[in-house]
Formats: sequence, C-alpha cells, structure tokens
Amino acid sequence: MRVKTKTGKPDKVYYITFKDEANKFKRVKIGRQSEGITEAYCYQKRAETLQKIKLGEEVTIKYKKRKKFTFGQMYEEYLKWAKNNKDTWVNDKQAFDNHKFKRC
Repeated sequence: MRVKTKTGKPDKVYYITFKDEANKFKRVKIGRQSEGITEAYCYQKRAETLQKIKLGEEVTIKYKKRKKFTFGQMYEEYLKWAKNNKDTWVNDKQAFDNHKFKRC
C-alpha cells in the first residue's frame, strides 16, 4: 500500500496477513519503508508468526486502541469547526438540538 509521507513523497506500508488460532484472518501493520522495513523482513515476521501458531505458542500482536466517541462528542467537535469555518452553523446547532436522542 502506498501512502504519502509528510514531505509529499510516496511511501510503502507493509502488512502481513494470516489466520489465527480461531481461524480468523488477521492483518497486522509491520511498518513503513521509510522506517527501514523491507519485504524480506515482513516475510520473516510472517514466517515467525505462523511458526508460533503451529507450535501453539502465544502470538502477541500490538493493537492500537481507538478512541470511542459518542455522536454528541463528535457533534461538539464539528460545532467548534463550524463556528470558525461556516456562516450558517446556527442552523446546524438548531437541527441537532431539535433532534437529540432522548433517553427512555
């Protein structure tokens, strides 16, 4: 997968895919070419991971935890942006206030 770096030049991002113990596909980001990651290194990491799965060893995969936002929190961020960048943000605020979810 190609992405652009901060300098605007294209950069490759390397992932490995495999099936875990539960027979589910996993896709794990290994790194970027600009960080010194190569295809050979990714092949080696995938082989190590598959070997651990075959031997029954625990495979440790680092996952980034994503922040969970509620709709109201996202709206507050949008409203901050809208106040600076839109002339009609008042209409958006009125529509949101009118249609808020009411808890039962």
